[in-house]
Amino acid sequence: MDYSVIKKEILHSVIGGGVCFISMVFLTSFMGYINMHLEKLLMTLGILGVIAFEPYAIARAAIIFVPIYLLCGFLGGLYTGYLTEELKITLPITGGIGFTGFIVLLFFYGGLNPNNYLEFVVLPLLGNIVGAYLGGYTIGWPGEEEEEKEEIRLELEK
Repeated sequence: MDYSVIKKEILHSVIGGGVCFISMVFLTSFMGYINMHLEKLLMTLGILGVIAFEPYAIARAAIIFVPIYLLCGFLGGLYTGYLTEELKITLPITGGIGFTGFIVLLFFYGGLNPNNYLEFVVLPLLGNIVGAYLGGYTIGWPGEEEEEKEEIRLELEK
């Protein structure tokens, strides 16, 4: 067994997790703007009172899920998928490292709310892992020129 290949792939997976983490830190800084514009939209529509209900929190978390968590996992998965071959093993490591770094950062800065586990645990973990798979398999998708074209010839005998 060639351990240098395994070490190289895990190293690239860790770097992809770092890309995922850095992009999460960068994009979550825009979460305040997203919340502000969402409240402006609700105020314009005259339905600002829906903020008091629990389904609003779930809907807001779903709105934040795609542009932040899924995109960050996708970026980390693009890096990992471009430089590794064992995608089934390395992509969950990429998403897990990005998620773990984000949770540790939230814990130390006091932004982690254990009562709202959907927004702080489930969605970031799910978004990072699914996004990493999407990014990793997107970069490794076979193109038309890579596919072998088989020709079927029928020869008729006389």
